[in-house]
Amino acid sequence: MLQKNLLKIRDFYFSTQFFEDKFENICRPLLQCFNPEKGVPLDIENPWDYYTSTTATALLALYHMKLLDSETLSKFHEVIFRLRDYTSNPVIKKKLPEDSCAWDVSESASVWTTALAIWSLLETGYRGDRISEIKKALLWLTDQQKPGGGWGFDIKCKSRVFFTALVLHVLKLGLSLIDLTQDETYRISRAIKNGIQFILNEQKSERNMTYWTTVEGGGDPDPTSTLYALWALYEHDTDRYIDLINKGLEFIRNDLKGKEIWEIKEIVAETETKYTVHKVIVSFTPAFPLLLLRFGVSPFDEMCIKPIMWLKKNKIRHGWNLPRYSEHALSFTTALALWTINQWHRYVIKEILKEHTRYPLVLKALRNRITVLLILTVGLVVFNVICFTPLIKYINNILVKFVEHYGIELSLLSSILAVLGISGLIPTLRYIDSRFLNRRISGLIQRFIKKVKHVIYAE
Repeated sequence: MLQKNLLKIRDFYFSTQFFEDKFENICRPLLQCFNPEKGVPLDIENPWDYYTSTTATALLALYHMKLLDSETLSKFHEVIFRLRDYTSNPVIKKKLPEDSCAWDVSESASVWTTALAIWSLLETGYRGDRISEIKKALLWLTDQQKPGGGWGFDIKCKSRVFFTALVLHVLKLGLSLIDLTQDETYRISRAIKNGIQFILNEQKSERNMTYWTTVEGGGDPDPTSTLYALWALYEHDTDRYIDLINKGLEFIRNDLKGKEIWEIKEIVAETETKYTVHKVIVSFTPAFPLLLLRFGVSPFDEMCIKPIMWLKKNKIRHGWNLPRYSEHALSFTTALALWTINQWHRYVIKEILKEHTRYPLVLKALRNRITVLLILTVGLVVFNVICFTPLIKYINNILVKFVEHYGIELSLLSSILAVLGISGLIPTLRYIDSRFLNRRISGLIQRFIKKVKHVIYAE
């Protein structure tokens, strides 16, 4: 009951305070652009290029927002597999035999696309007959690791923290969700260990801050690469690397000073790839809270508030675009934006409940129940007292004669009433308690909205 009402409050919070529209209307363009045969296009408004990466990103976002029924989820899984070897896009890259199990033929058999495909399938619960194909791709991904311990866009490209952190997350998923032989487990575990060491080797320090750059061995300090490095360290051993994580967060916070949002820029620009694909990846930095919240950063920290304010301010008709790169709403930016907003609101509600439900709500609910029981008890006592008055005795003589004629019927009726009374008492109490809790929680949310609206939802 409590969780159900929290979901209702969340939807109310979205529709009336954040989007000023129904949540379903905001999500509809992304949901409707999904084609079960082709996937999710890059451009929501002009759907003609369909990619594994955009389809996988949309799948992850919609799944975590609980917007997919089982049938649609199954269709997403099917098209992810389909995109490995087939595309409706005009550009097709034929895979070499050694890359046959990797994704895909559009963006080329790459670490980037394969990692996203495996991540989206495993994290959204795929456990079907084709799990062996995921396992082969996972081992292929392991073999793409370069001598220094990192991963690039593909085996021919320079290692980057961005790709390395993504692969490490996927390898950990595989270890926990796929049946592996002892040798396969060792291979993947060793790859993870070497990948973590690569990330540690690539760190750079300045005062009380730690940061990472976009490419192995050099480049400018980069918030996205730093965030992904922290993600890898956090998932591997939070306690061991907590100081390093905090120093990295300090760099990310410092980079945001004086800005509306971290710079949205190219973090990957590969020209010399194995399949001669020119690959550009632009970081959508307003989605940073997806990871920051996991690290324990407060939803009311500037690093989370600023991206949320940016997302509210910069929504266009069908979703979110990529400033300076596209005027149209793109599927991956829209998916990441919705996922970020949804996740942020969940953490906000958790923070509120953490502060207000440990004692007051429980105490109030118990008091409510005790009050009802006291009223019932007093009513029974009053009834018994009345029964001994002369008036009742007089009425009783009349009733005796009535009972002589209708005794069986009255006995049956009283039995039914007794059963209904006893069976209905507990549901009645639960209804009263739930009504109280719902009003109480709703009231807290409303007061909280009024309190921080000028900060969070400032125009």
